[in-house]
Amino acid sequence: MVRFKRQEARQALYEHKVVQAEAVSNYYVRFMAVVKQAEHMSVSDQISWFIHGLHPDLVGTCAAQPNGQP
Repeated sequence: MVRFKRQEARQALYEHKVVQAEAVSNYYVRFMAVVKQAEHMSVSDQISWFIHGLHPDLVGTCAAQPNGQP
């Protein structure tokens, strides 16, 4: 059962079911709940999936350094 929950959580990310549809803070809470279920996800994967699920208007902001460089 635990293994199934881990796979289900990862599948939700792969199928783009965890996306921002509300304030970023609410999205963060939902996202971290899925990451906790997925277990053992690297920080770089977490960052990548978090940015991937952001509203398209915010993705560009996250992909740029404060100095404007990609």
